[in-house]
Amino acid sequence: MKTSGRGDSPRSIQERKGLAPRSRWYKWIGSILFPVASLALLLVLGFTAEDVHLAWTALLRVSPRYVAVVAACWCAYVGIRALALVVFCRFQGCSLKVGGALHVTLIGLFYSGITPAATGGQPMQVYELAKRGVHASAGASAVAVETAGFQFMLVILATCFWLAFRGAIGATISVAKWVLIGGFALNFVWTVFLALVLARGAWVARPVEWTIRLLGRARLLRSPQRSIERLREYVAEYESISEQMFRRPALIIVCALMSGAQVTAYMSMVYFIYRGFGWSAAPYGVVTGIQMLLYLVASMVPTPGATGAQEGSFYVFLGKVFPESSVFPAMLVWRFFTYYLMLLAGALTLLAGMVRLRVRRAEPAD
Repeated sequence: MKTSGRGDSPRSIQERKGLAPRSRWYKWIGSILFPVASLALLLVLGFTAEDVHLAWTALLRVSPRYVAVVAACWCAYVGIRALALVVFCRFQGCSLKVGGALHVTLIGLFYSGITPAATGGQPMQVYELAKRGVHASAGASAVAVETAGFQFMLVILATCFWLAFRGAIGATISVAKWVLIGGFALNFVWTVFLALVLARGAWVARPVEWTIRLLGRARLLRSPQRSIERLREYVAEYESISEQMFRRPALIIVCALMSGAQVTAYMSMVYFIYRGFGWSAAPYGVVTGIQMLLYLVASMVPTPGATGAQEGSFYVFLGKVFPESSVFPAMLVWRFFTYYLMLLAGALTLLAGMVRLRVRRAEPAD
């Protein structure tokens, strides 16, 4: 099986897999305008309220020490994601440096944040991995394993926290109990689907083939047979890699531990923000458990970065945990670290890559 993409240029992979980014700047800028406009609207609504002075006071008094802990959680989350890519790519015989993996991770987070339902992040990661010599199928399986691992561990940990602190969490989320149950159920189904993709790719490919044939008969898809052949080739390579992974239990354990660490780092930020505002009544398990359930519900909304749903869920689920005077400023700090900082870091990574590319093109050839 071919695990190295040294014979495949990024452009050839783009043509075969359709993974390359669109180069139209107006679409890129238009995607960024949505979260920026949402943030502006949020700030206007929040800081024009009658108790704006209380919000400002709470925001200015947040503990720098706990903000540093939140920043450390953010760095751990991003760093472990990058390290997971390195581990799985090297398992498949593909050389990937930590710096390159960090670059791929930040770009993936950026495109996940500006595309509906985070649909643009994974294809961009696969494309960026291909530029670093990782074959498209190997890159896709690495990204899929990382995504599935995060989702799988999130559902497991959310269930554990919910059961362990069911009394306190149940009293807090009683207003939107059925919304939460629905979101949890949908995410559970999605987790099972991801597990099937990893374990039995052919099972998932069959309904996709039927859909392709149906679209071909309806004249809505060109060359349906060619698309099916590409799908089968991709699934065969994907299943081969997955089978190798499942033959190495140690690798599965390492991936599970790294995914658990990602979830813990990301979901713990809200608790340290809570402590940073000077509150300590709610224990770590309650605040973090509610945050996990909040994430599961908000992730169903197909807006870039689940904008709107995340902020609304924060008020609904954590409004009873944070005192009223600090709910809005706490939500701002939390949203900055869990969303806007991801966008900023990803955008800077993209710009740095563009600058390096222009410098290389401007250098005289030897």
